[in-house]
This record gives sequence, C-alpha cells and structure tokens, in this order.
Amino acid sequence: MPAGTRAERAQDALGLFTPLLGGIVTSLLSVRPTESRPVDIVLLFLCGAALTWAASTAPWWAVATAGGLSAALAKGAFVWVGVLSAAAVMIVPPSHPVSKSVRQVSTIGAIVTFAEARVVGFHGLTSLIACTALIAVAVTGVIRRPRIVRRRVLAAFGGVAALTFAAIVLLGISAFSARTPLNDGEQQARAAIDELNRGDLAAAASGFEVAAESFRDARGKLDGPLGVLGRALPVVAQNRSAVAELSAGAEEATRLAANALRQIDPDSVRVVNGRIDVAAISALAVPFEELADSLTELRTDVERAGSPWLLPQITRRLAPLADDLDRNNSHLARARHAIDVAPALLGATGTRRYFVAFTTPAEARALGGFMGNWAELTITDGHIVMTDFGRTNDLNQGGPEPEERHLAIPDEFVARWTADLLDADGTTDLATWSNITKPPDFPTVGRMISELYPQSGGRSVDGVLLLDVEAIAALLNFTGPLEIEGAPEPLTAENTAQFLLTGQYEIAASDERVDLLERIAQETVRRLLTTALPPPAELAAVLSPVTQEGRLLAWSSNSKEQALFEEIGMAGAFPRLDGGDGFAVTVDNEAANKADAYLRVDGSYESTVDATTGAASGRLMIRLHNDAPAEGLPDYVIGNPLGLPKGTNRMRLSVYTALPITSVTVNGEPATMEFDDVFGWHVGMRYVAIPPGQTTEVVVTTSGTLIIDESDVTTWTQPLAIAPSFQIVFRRA
Repeated sequence: MPAGTRAERAQDALGLFTPLLGGIVTSLLSVRPTESRPVDIVLLFLCGAALTWAASTAPWWAVATAGGLSAALAKGAFVWVGVLSAAAVMIVPPSHPVSKSVRQVSTIGAIVTFAEARVVGFHGLTSLIACTALIAVAVTGVIRRPRIVRRRVLAAFGGVAALTFAAIVLLGISAFSARTPLNDGEQQARAAIDELNRGDLAAAASGFEVAAESFRDARGKLDGPLGVLGRALPVVAQNRSAVAELSAGAEEATRLAANALRQIDPDSVRVVNGRIDVAAISALAVPFEELADSLTELRTDVERAGSPWLLPQITRRLAPLADDLDRNNSHLARARHAIDVAPALLGATGTRRYFVAFTTPAEARALGGFMGNWAELTITDGHIVMTDFGRTNDLNQGGPEPEERHLAIPDEFVARWTADLLDADGTTDLATWSNITKPPDFPTVGRMISELYPQSGGRSVDGVLLLDVEAIAALLNFTGPLEIEGAPEPLTAENTAQFLLTGQYEIAASDERVDLLERIAQETVRRLLTTALPPPAELAAVLSPVTQEGRLLAWSSNSKEQALFEEIGMAGAFPRLDGGDGFAVTVDNEAANKADAYLRVDGSYESTVDATTGAASGRLMIRLHNDAPAEGLPDYVIGNPLGLPKGTNRMRLSVYTALPITSVTVNGEPATMEFDDVFGWHVGMRYVAIPPGQTTEVVVTTSGTLIIDESDVTTWTQPLAIAPSFQIVFRRA
C-alpha cells in the first residue's frame, strides 16, 4: 500500500478520534455552565467535540490566538499548556499531513487552559474572552468546510437556537408567574421582621407563616414543567436555580421562624403583683435559639442566592431583605443576652438587692438631677419587694459615723469632683449624697452608690437604678392614675412630669412638698409591685424614649449584666470619642434652689475638617434662657443664699469637646474657663448667673486634629435642643 494512502487513512482515523477525545476531556472539566451536573457533562461533551472537529479546518492563527489568550489568563503550570498549544500550530506548516490533528489537539489544550484561567476584570470577563476566542476557532473552521457541511452546521445551529428560544420563553413565563409570590414572600418576611423588632411576636409569627406560603408557591412555579428546559441553558439556569433555591430555603427558614415564635408566650414572663416566673424566662432560650438559627439560615440563603451571575433585577430585590436581616441580628442578640442574664438579675441564683435613685432636673446635676428620694428593692427567685425607702438627707446623716465614710473616686475624677463629694482628708461630708449625681457617667455614679450605701446605714447592693420625673411619669402608664394626698388632682402619665418639675412648688411649703414627693415615689413603687405589668415588648415600647434620653438608667456590679445595660442603652456611660468629633453640655445647680425647671438651652455646633490632614476647628454656640419668675414662688424655688436677685439661675456650666478649647465668649465678651481632661474629652467649666427672663449666650471655639472616616465630609452643622441639665452629645466618627 502506498505511503501516502496509509498517511491519509491514519489522518482520517485521527480526525474522527480527536473530536471524541476533545468531547471527553471537555466533559471532565470543572466548568459548571448550568445547574445540573448531568446536563453539564452532555453540553460540555458536545461543545468540546464540535470545537475540536471544527478546529481541523480552522486557520492556524485562530488556534494560535486562542492558545495565546489562554496562556495569558492561565494559572500555574497551565500557562505552559497554553503556550505549547499556540506554539504547536505556529511551528507545524499548514501543508504538513499532521497539521489538522495539531490544530485539534492545540484547541483541546486551549479549552483546558481556559477552564483553569484566573479571574480578571469584571465578573464574567474571563469567560467572555474564552468563549470569543473558541467561537472564532469554530466559525473560521466551519467557513472553510464544503458548502454542504456549512449548510448542515447552519441547520443544526438554527435548531439549537430555536430550542434555546423556546426554553427561554417557557422559563420566562414560569419566572413571571413566580414573580408575584416571590415579591410577596420578600415583603411579608420584611414585615414580619419589623413586627419582631417591635416585639409583636404573634404578628411576626403570622407574617413568617404567610411568607413561607408565598415562597412555596414561587418555588412550585419555578420547578414546574415550564421551567424544565431552562435548566439546560447557561446563565439562564443559574438565575432559575438561584431563585428556586432562595425560595426553597426561604420557605423552610420562615416556617421554622414562625414555629419558634409560636413557642414563645410573652404573658409567661410578665411581672404580676411583684412576681415574675424566672423558670419561664430560662425556657425562652430554646425557641429564641431556634429563631436565631432560622433567620441566620435565611440570611445565608439570601447571600448564596446573590450569585455574581444573577440578574441585577433579582439582586436588587434581595438587598432590602438582607439589610433587614442584618439589622435584626443586633435586636435578636440583645434579646438572647437578656434571656441569658435575666434569671440572675431576678434572684434565680440567690437574693439580689438594688438601690433606686429618684432624681429631678429641677435642681440640676450633670447626670440629670438632684436625688431627692431613694428605695431599696430585694429580689428573690423573681419575687420583688421594696425593703427600704427614704430621703437623700437620711443617707447624708446615715451610718454609724457619717463623717468617717470613705469613697474611692477614680483618679481622673479627683480634681474635678472631689470638692463636691469628699473632704480634704478623703472622707465624705454631710452633703455627699446630695451631689452623688454630679459626675455625668452613670457607671461611675453606680459604683460610688454601691460603695457608699452600706456605710450610710444600708446594705450591700448588686446594682443601681436611676429614674427621673419623666421615667416616673412613663411608669404611670402601667399603674394607672395615683390618688396622692396633697396633690390637687390624680397623677397620670400625662401630668406627672410637669407637676413634679414645677406644679408642686405652687401648692405646698417646703416640708409639705418633700412629704408629697416621698408619697408619690413610694406609691409608684407600691403600685408597680401590686399590679400586672404588660409583656416585656410593651414595657420596652413605653420606656424606650425615656431610656434613650438618659432618664432611666441601670448599673450592675456583674460585668455580663452591665454589658446588657450597655447594649440596650440603659448604661448611661459618658460616650467615648475614639478619634471622632463631638461635644457635650452639662449643667450643675450652684444656687441651692429649684430654678433649673425653668432653664431652656439650645444653640448650634459647626465644624470644619480637612479631609486630607484631619485638621479641624469647631464653633459651639450655647444659648441659656432663664424663664424663672422673679416673684410668686417660694424662696426655696427661686431664692438663693448668694445674695443674687430672686429667680436668678446660677449654674456651673461644663462644655466637653473633642478638640482643645481655644477661646470663649459670654454675650460677645471674651471670657475664661477652667480647663481639665476627663473621659478622654477636653472640658471647660465656668460659673454663669442668668437673671430671670434673661438669656446668656456662650460661644466656645476649638481647634486641633481629628481622625475621620468620611473623607468627603468637610463641614458639619448640628442644631441643639438640650433638655434642662441633660448632657447632649453629637459625635462624628
């Protein structure tokens, strides 16, 4: 047999074997064009075989280009596979008998190298480059085939295109029909999360159940007959799969969330007649854990569905649900933390004792106001009892040796508050309890109270609570109106705060008024301990505003319990700047009267920051207006022992700033301040006296360097609305 004939037959045999090899090799690659592995294998085999078949007649430069591009994108040793694929077709002349086989083998090498290529540019760019290069090989190869072959290939391509179009149309119909229940499920899940955050567990459970049904309906439509062909289409399959998996996962997660919520009975943890079922609180741990797990799984499903291949319309729809779930995590974490520490707080592990301070901003202190009355609560296994009650002066004079009590003040407070709290020899004086709320940091005040109370005739306490007049008024939402001897009308949630601030001074002499305040505080506590309080969520909804304003605070000697108070905003700690900008304004009464009920404070703050260097300057304007009358009220309200006109408000004004204070003016005239550093802030202090009906304007300027995260923010203006004697802090990180 002639050699040429044998070579031609061998070439023909190789021409049949190589496409088969190309299909097998391609089908074994890790590429996943659709959601089904069996479908992927078939598609990859057909594409690999067709490409290898077409490559035998493709021009050498088309195959070399594909190999070169694959080498440029390759990782590790695959670079050499791409290089060899390009080099082989460039070395072997087109006229050589094995050139066709070389082009086919080189194309297989390019396919393998593209499959292992690194990701470059935007998502999908690598795949786009690979597909373009390989399609160029196929098209140029088919063009160089006989006309009848070209016609057959074109017919086959037309059939595939028609089938693809039909699959897309059918999937589009199923996707459109699934759109409404999917949107409904997403909206219902978000609404359920809102209800959960508001504490309406029953509404949240119902919302999650409805969402589960909507997600089930959406999944059913996507998994139906109309969506079957879409599973075999690259990109289309990923979108269908992502949404179907999201629907299935969301259905399960929302149903589990609803089931967990149905196990929670808010009524089981209500305070009824001073008792709360501690065991019922502990029992909440399991359903809350299940709830957390189900919502975490839902968040995972949403994140998993957010594939880079997913259409932007779907991704945008998922984003709000993901954001809501992220925000809910902090709420749920706080609830679980509360369940963890509440039993111990309520005496499940031994009797707990708490000191309660009742304060009024009518006589300002930096933390909020003067402590007029106090109570002692004892809790044993959920049973709450008021075991002591008294006036502040009882504690000033209390203990076996009132003038020999010792109080450890942190070093950073010694210079600033020692004169108000200690004598020169380190012992407390007979007015220490009257000034105990002057440091504007409740953890500090709580520690001092817990240390001083046993030395003042009390017992060791595990924690401290602070309530001002607004907090007492809020509690009357639960007790109902109070009929108090000496009050002109029943006290309610609506009129109590104003009565305690100003109304009381118009109806009673000093001693009678003090007795009246004592009766109000005692009766409030008594009624709270002899009635059925609402579930925790309703309690939180009513008390949250006064908590956020610093009118209801809590401190515990236990670090885990204190961490909970910090999480829920009850700790009352002076904020830390951490390199940011901000200010705080506090007022201390220095006239021994009750005129601060008539003090109004407002103003503005402006700052400029260099976004590059952090160099900053600020201007804080504080407007202090005294509405106190010059006559018509008792001397203990508007008088003073300083010889100032009646109605004068004399205060110690403290201005805390992030930047050092560079200048001060009072009513436009240069003024001075005493400077100090505390809590990581700069602070300037001066005494200010404001006649009745007058306004004093204090302007403080600052300059220095800040650490800023928002490089595009260079100017910041913040109006003030400062409640009497309460610190207001604005910070920019």
